[in-house]
Amino acid sequence: MKVRADWTNRIMLFAGGILLILPFMIESRSLLITLTQIFIFAIFAMSYDILLGYTGIVSFGHAMFFGIGAYTTGIFLQKLDSNLVSFSLSILVAITLSFIISLIVGLLTLRLKSTYYAMLTLALANLFLVVAEKWRSLTLGNDGFTFRVPELLQDRTNFYFICLFLMLAVFFSFKTIHPLAPRYGFCRDSGERTAGRFLWSESPLL
Repeated sequence: MKVRADWTNRIMLFAGGILLILPFMIESRSLLITLTQIFIFAIFAMSYDILLGYTGIVSFGHAMFFGIGAYTTGIFLQKLDSNLVSFSLSILVAITLSFIISLIVGLLTLRLKSTYYAMLTLALANLFLVVAEKWRSLTLGNDGFTFRVPELLQDRTNFYFICLFLMLAVFFSFKTIHPLAPRYGFCRDSGERTAGRFLWSESPLL
């Protein structure tokens, strides 16, 4: 198992090294944009892997938080100046808002199991979709809106490297979750005993 993990880390480091030098070897703007989008959605996929892969919880509302973060950041940059201070503030507000909404959604859904949980998360996700489409005074609905980004992010290469760094940082930070994987597995295997296991075990999270 350890050998497999070591090989995975080596492959990721090798791939990361290739991706670091790629912009200097290929001058394709469309390729940079495509790879940047891949990095962003890779982070999204890794976050969903914690929910589905470790706990076995099937949620159809995961993209809702992705959209909340994107809309919050975009609206802040549209209303405020497009500098790094405003961008950092928008990120903090997006994280805070997503956290608060996730607590509310968790209180409403985590008492349900299997299909009922999945269907309720799907309903909540569609509710937020309707809000985003109908609240035209804020989101302009299906027409969308434009906003300026900080000068640092206007350069495609800079944005590429930032997204690449974040993807690799998230990947290797998730490696620290592996020692806790059996504890997360309690949620999947025996949800009724999960609370007791976490309460009385000597978990580093406590």
